[in-house]
Amino acid sequence: MIQVALRYEIVRKLGTGTVAKSYAAIERGEHGLSRPVTLKRLEGEDVSPLRLATLRELAVSHHGGLLLPRALLVDGGGVAVVYDYVVGRSLVGLIAQCVRQKRPLPQQAATIVFARAAEAVADLHEGWLGTASTAHGAIRPSNLLFSLLGGLWIDDAGLAADPCELARRGTLTLGQAHFASPEALAASLDGAEALAHKEARANDVYGLAACLYTLATLRLPFEETELDALLARKRGDSPPPARQVNPHISEELDALLATALSPTGPRPRARVLAQALRRLARTEDVSPARELRALLDDETLAQHLELVDRCRPSQEDTSSHTPLSPSSSAESRHGIRPPSGPLLPLPPQIEEPVHTEETVRRQVSTDHVGASIMRNIEMATAASF
Repeated sequence: MIQVALRYEIVRKLGTGTVAKSYAAIERGEHGLSRPVTLKRLEGEDVSPLRLATLRELAVSHHGGLLLPRALLVDGGGVAVVYDYVVGRSLVGLIAQCVRQKRPLPQQAATIVFARAAEAVADLHEGWLGTASTAHGAIRPSNLLFSLLGGLWIDDAGLAADPCELARRGTLTLGQAHFASPEALAASLDGAEALAHKEARANDVYGLAACLYTLATLRLPFEETELDALLARKRGDSPPPARQVNPHISEELDALLATALSPTGPRPRARVLAQALRRLARTEDVSPARELRALLDDETLAQHLELVDRCRPSQEDTSSHTPLSPSSSAESRHGIRPPSGPLLPLPPQIEEPVHTEETVRRQVSTDHVGASIMRNIEMATAASF
């Protein structure tokens, strides 16, 4: 067994959610090897045995569409989970950019990236490469990350709080509820401790469909402003047909979204949804990277380049040589790197986000449709982790 000494340098705060605070950071290894990472810190009741067990289970594997924990750092005040850093933006920012340009993402690009997302969720539901099956619990715009390379990553698997946990804490917001299934929302408001596995998987599928509907139409499936009214609409009505809002949407995609967002179900399994979206995309060879790059602003790239510059080793880093030593750490056997010491304290100057989705909201607030969308999606972003 080999133990590698790692340390983490916090660069800036990315956001605060119900479960964790998120930071851009540099993971510094030996011999000058460093890379950008995302570090999410949990404290208090958020550090539950069940959540830690799920993170350990997910950490043993790798997936091309799921951001999985790469390291776990523990100190007396909490836990920090380390994830790969994605160069891109969340669906919140992507929708805001589409609103500014008054142009939804083209259907082919949207169906390709959401087919990949649905495949990732299906693997999560079914288990892959020896991992146990589980549900995500919180598929919403703030947990879907679009990469500059054209991919879509699902964030916070094993970490996100589902509607029942949010309701139990009294932190379930209208924005989060917009992307929860009627049955999950009803269970949470009725005081359920947790969703049954079947309900949790159906809730993930509903969240994917609601996110795709919002990206394709630049409006939410429902626009109620009270939780009880939203639940009543979701239980009794279907959202307006997506093709009625955006005539460029095909009849096939319109029908697929209507089925997935039906008030009564049954909803398609994630694997079935992925296969249907693949057929709609017509080809697996087309990359949506060009369309996505056009919607990702220069600030996103500039922030990444800043991290890259800070990763480059100094002369002292490259000249030092520390031999690797064997380790019998149980954490290593679970695929989580052992911490090299106590969690680094957070510099006070980065306690406030450098760039937040509030900036995006102000930029689109003059557009009535954009303001309506962002006002509701912001509430989902406010508790995204």
